[in-house]
Amino acid sequence: MKLVAPLSLLTFIGLFLVLIFSQKASAIGVGLGGSLTANQRIAQTTTSSFTSDSYLTYGGGLVVGQPLSKGSLLLETGLLYSVRKVGFGVDLTQEFQALNLPFMLKIKIIPMLSFGLGAYLSHGFGKVATSSNKAEKKLGFEGSGIEPLDYGLQLALGTNLTLTSSISLFGDLRFSYGINDIITSTTAEGYQRALVLMVGLRVGDRL
Repeated sequence: MKLVAPLSLLTFIGLFLVLIFSQKASAIGVGLGGSLTANQRIAQTTTSSFTSDSYLTYGGGLVVGQPLSKGSLLLETGLLYSVRKVGFGVDLTQEFQALNLPFMLKIKIIPMLSFGLGAYLSHGFGKVATSSNKAEKKLGFEGSGIEPLDYGLQLALGTNLTLTSSISLFGDLRFSYGINDIITSTTAEGYQRALVLMVGLRVGDRL
């Protein structure tokens, strides 16, 4: 189903938000950071499959975390902006902007190092810039053959460096594995992959 996320994912998101905001507000940690992302698209037809070229893009945003179990577990969500760009050979690239909602459970492995597992929901906005043979045009998502909605699984390795009693420097390396077909053509399928490095400052409780 291309236009509606599965009911199981929406249920997961709802329960996740209830868990976070049912806790004491004073325990919630808030972070702000920037990111670099390597985007890739896995595409296939009935006769062949191929992987797009990767491009490094930028982004950033807000992360919100709720510690559980005396600090060894953390529920984390946020609102992140990203630019997605992929290429197909030397003559064709596609680029668009997206807002991303991550939903992740993190567990402390050792001091200053955590592992996270969760899901993400992403939606593109604006125009899709398509460059072909050095000529660029901007179309809506429908005209470009791209589905703006994307969702999937996400893994993360994170670290925190304490600066003061309430402020820390955080870093996350995240891998996103898209499971929604983002190509609208009936003769092809396409799935998003991304490797994200995010660095920023966090205020409040953290792992």
